[in-house]
Formats: sequence, structure tokens, C-alpha cells
Amino acid sequence: MARGASPIGQPAAVIALYFLAACGHDWDTFDPRLAAGGTTATSGSGAAGGEASVSSSSSGTPASASSSSSASTGGGGAGGAGGAAGAAGSGGCAADTLTDAKNCGACGHDCLGGECLTGFCQPVTIATPMHPIGLVATGTELYWGDNANDTITVANKDGTNAAVYTLQVDVRYLATDGTSLFWASPTSIRQRSLGGGPIADLVTGTTIEGLNLLLDTIYFTQHDQGLFSAPKLGGAVTPISVGSAVYAEGVATDSGIVYWCDNGGTISAFDPQNMTTTAFITSEAAPAGLCIYGAVAYWTNQGTGELRSRAIAGGAIQTIVSGLQLPTGVAVDDQAIYWAELTGGVIRRLAR
Repeated sequence: MARGASPIGQPAAVIALYFLAACGHDWDTFDPRLAAGGTTATSGSGAAGGEASVSSSSSGTPASASSSSSASTGGGGAGGAGGAAGAAGSGGCAADTLTDAKNCGACGHDCLGGECLTGFCQPVTIATPMHPIGLVATGTELYWGDNANDTITVANKDGTNAAVYTLQVDVRYLATDGTSLFWASPTSIRQRSLGGGPIADLVTGTTIEGLNLLLDTIYFTQHDQGLFSAPKLGGAVTPISVGSAVYAEGVATDSGIVYWCDNGGTISAFDPQNMTTTAFITSEAAPAGLCIYGAVAYWTNQGTGELRSRAIAGGAIQTIVSGLQLPTGVAVDDQAIYWAELTGGVIRRLAR
């Protein structure tokens, strides 16, 4: 059954908000604020490069599970989310930028349905599927999979006008090339035009989880093995990096490089040109869903219940949102960050 928008129904998460400078990779950190309940989180001293440590009494329960997400495609834009706190009437507008959701942190910064708390946009629940995993954004729409209801749903980016796109038993991650939707179940990868039409079976497997596209190739994970590839239109499967994965999950691509999560604690980078794999992120508790947008990697961490990010060029890891209930898929566009919470049964959006 398709599900529409739903207001946020409980105290959400602790939010640590950051902004990536448009012409560089230096991070300016803002004081993190609690999303609900009136408590202010405390910002730690942090590491060089702007990394902040956050302590809070968030009610989200960290967890680890065998689920993941796909990444959205796109380019341009800057990383980070939320808004900078400002005094009432600052920047030439009459709004109180500490509380006005249409002018949060700065004049004209819209929280897209979320509240504005002390100058920071808060997440808003836009859908309530039972067990969402994969999540992907196109230019105008959001798609997500629900492996409890065996459906893929398409909706406006605020969750309205939700409708069943197709049925799929045990759907996992999603990906798009801008014209078609690709999705995984443990035994197959399938494809269909965004506008509808016949479904094509492209790849077969046994434990398929995440997937994404690079030119004419599908890159995908089998959770008990690692990273594989196959032609975009279907064909022979090629092992890429197999044998050492604890639980291979989300996949993203950027500038000719394929990135993939291992829930055992790493995000790796594979270069198809020279067939080499290097470590991009190490010592993460349990990275799952992955998306790259505007030269910034965003991922969900199921071990800590967080949404995190880091510039592709390097630097400190930033925590964007914490207190999440087994977060899985993540997607990013020029206006917002979207994510799914498997045990929470929600799709949420946070204005950037």
C-alpha cells in the first residue's frame, strides 16, 4: 500500500549541522542543537579540521543489521545541512531567523516543512513505510523500497502524491541513471523506465544488496562476498573485490570511482581504470547506505544511529544527525538530505 506524508511523531534526533564552503573543503562547524525536547547538545573540542564531538541524551538506539541503501545521482551543490543561527531581522529581512521556518538561520532559508529551532532546521517525517531500505532521488521525485510490504513507492519530494511504482519481493537498494530505476532483491537486479513500462531482469545472484551505475556498468554488492560488476543492460557478472567483506551494503559512484560500504567498518574506493581498491573511510562502526553529491560522501551508520559525511577530497568526518533508528538509505539533492530508518519505519527530510 502506498503511504503519504506523516508529521513527525516523536522527539527526533540530535543534529550537528555543518556547511561546506563552496570553493574549498574546509568545514565551518555550528553548535549542534537537539531536534526536540528543548535540550541543547554540547559540542566537544573537536579535532583539527573542524570535526566536532557531540554528547547528548538522544533516545535513538544504535543497532547493526543486514540492510542498506542505494545512492542518488547528481552533481553540484555544497555539502552540509540546516542553517546558521542569526539574530532576528539579520540579513535585511524582518523574520526571526532563530524560529522562522521560512528564514531559518538566514533570510530565505526554508526548512521545507521542518521546524526551525534556535536557527537550525529540524528533520521532518515525510512518509511512514513499514521497513524502508533503498532510497533514491530524481529531479522531481523520491523513490523508496519497503521490504515488509514488498513495494517500491514514488512520491513528490515532500512525500505527497505517493503511489506504488511496482511490486518487488524483498526489495533492497535502488539506483537511477535519470531515465530508469534499478533495484535489487537478494536474487536479482531489475530495471524499469521511470515513466513505467515493462520490467527487465538484468542480473541474478544470491545475496545482492546495494547497487549503483557508472557509465554502462552496474556495480553491486553481495553482502557475504563483496563488490561485483555487470553490463548495464545485463550480462556476465565480474567479481571486483570479494572474500573479505563482513556485510557489503550501499554503493555510490563519483568522478569515475566506485565507493561501497562494508558494515564491518569500512568504505572502500574502487578505480575501474587501474583496477585498484583503496580505503576511503576506516573504523566506522557499521556504514550502510551511501550517497555522493557535490563532492561530499554521505552515509548512514547503523552502529551509532547516525547520518555522517566527509568531503571526497578528505578532511574530518561530520555527524549531521544522530539518534536514528537503524538508518539505511540516503539520498541528497540541492535542497535537502533524505534518509530511511528501517526499524523506525520512516522516511525523513532535512533542509540543507
